[in-house]
Amino acid sequence: MARFVWGTLQLLLVVAGVLVVAVYVSRFLPPVSPEKRQEATTVSPSQKPARRAKTDAKPTASAGEQTAEAVQEPQGVPLATGAGGVLSASAGLAVTSKEVDAGSPSARLVALTFDAGSSAEPVPQILRALAQRGIRCTFFLTGQWIERYPDAARQIAEAGHELGNHSWSHPAFTSLTDEQIREQLRRTEEVALRVCGRSTKPLFRPPFGARDERVRSVAAEEGYLTIYWTIDSWDSVKKDITPQMITDRVMRLMRPGAIVLMHCGSEATAQALPLLLNALDAQGYRVVTVSELLRSGNGR
Repeated sequence: MARFVWGTLQLLLVVAGVLVVAVYVSRFLPPVSPEKRQEATTVSPSQKPARRAKTDAKPTASAGEQTAEAVQEPQGVPLATGAGGVLSASAGLAVTSKEVDAGSPSARLVALTFDAGSSAEPVPQILRALAQRGIRCTFFLTGQWIERYPDAARQIAEAGHELGNHSWSHPAFTSLTDEQIREQLRRTEEVALRVCGRSTKPLFRPPFGARDERVRSVAAEEGYLTIYWTIDSWDSVKKDITPQMITDRVMRLMRPGAIVLMHCGSEATAQALPLLLNALDAQGYRVVTVSELLRSGNGR
């Protein structure tokens, strides 16, 4: 009997406690509105947690990488704009696989051209002789020569002379594959743009004069017209050649529209230039670039 009474008493105490708590809550705590209850159970779209970033996402390129990927616009002497927006003194010349070894014989014009692949020591003397008469010529440069002598290459370009592509490393193109020919031309064009701010297109002179229909066709596909020569001054092949010998040989073979081959690395050529220019002037010849020579024959 005592146990029953004690159990009943405990139950009554529990019920009384619950009632006390209920009364306190209802009297002293504010009621929760329906809107608040909705917010407590619903997450709005703007409150959705952001997704975790992918760990394989491509990182933002650094400033250096962005600069390397950017297309660099050539800077330097203002020139005409050719195909593709590339600056070139020779813009407007038709590019074909046909070889050019002379201009039109209708006018007493001559193009003195200088191939650069060995020394650069005579270059200042060559440039001075041309500058004294206000003459601009065409210089066919190899890519390795430009890299080895960047100051000389820039001086040629800054003096307003025309640039041509003479390959990267001066191999015989007839011994190369098509892709090797393309690589030789492209590498030289890239370094010319970077160092000189000028394009070599569309003039190409094959090293050693080694060319055939295949070489000319590949060069044309790369945007180049193959330029050979009318007169070889022999400044690179005849041992102990003198300035007077160079002048005599060139003038003996001279004719209107001639393209003359000489070399930047020849000290004899540098010394012969004043003599040669005097002789050309005496015979009524005007020295021009290759592109000027070719345009004159087309009435341009």
